[in-house]
Order: sequence, then structure tokens, then C-alpha cells
Amino acid sequence: MSEGRAAFVARDFQGAITPYKRALEIEQRDPKLDKILWHELVNNLALSYGQTGDLKNARLVIAYGISKDYRYPMFYYILACIHGQEGDESNSVYYLSKAYEHKANLSKGETLPDPLTDSSFSSFSSSDTFKQAVAKMKRAS
Repeated sequence: MSEGRAAFVARDFQGAITPYKRALEIEQRDPKLDKILWHELVNNLALSYGQTGDLKNARLVIAYGISKDYRYPMFYYILACIHGQEGDESNSVYYLSKAYEHKANLSKGETLPDPLTDSSFSSFSSSDTFKQAVAKMKRAS
């Protein structure tokens, strides 16, 4: 976990994948991490895959995370980002709405990023539909 974190913080996303993947495999066999560290592990492994263009594995890691903790909003946010990178506006909006729906379950000190400034959604930056949907989510949360 610490090796993956060091690479991730250094923005060496390719270098973070192998140690994070090993840590997740160990955790699946013998769970020991507290909830915050487990969320970090799943988030950072999925983000590392996403940053290297491996959206298939990013999606698989997030699906696993959701299967174990469907109330954690960052899993939905990351899934929205994956759809954003694929240019899928409707699924991005759907998963962003799920993230905002579960926003109260963020860990202390954690915040949802702003979708309007997140590069994962840059292909929707001129979409009034996207902007209005995000504004509505922000107002409701």
C-alpha cells in the first residue's frame, strides 16, 4: 500500500498499479485495512488505471468497490469520470447524481471534486445539459 501511495503521489500512475493491485489482492484474501484506507486503495488503483488509459480495469476496480460499499460517493464519482473520458454524458450525469446522493458518506475532510472543473468532463464543458444537471445536484446536496 505504501509503495503504491508513494508512486501515486509522485504521479507515477503506471508505477502505482502493481503495488496497489497486490495490496488489493491481499486485502481481498485477508481484510485488515480500515474503511478509510480501503477506500483510498480502491480509489487510487482505479484512478491509476484511468490515468494510464486502462478504463476497462478502472471500471472493474470501481465495480468491485461499489459491490462492497455502495454508499461511498467517490466510487460513483470515479465511475462518472470514466464515462466522461469515454464521452458518455448521460452516464456521467447519472453516476454524478449517485455520488451527490451519497455525499454525506464521505470520510471526514474529504470533498467531492467539482465536475465543472474536472478534466474528465471537459468534452461536456459547453453542454448546457451537463452544466444544469451539475448545478441541480449541487443545490440538492
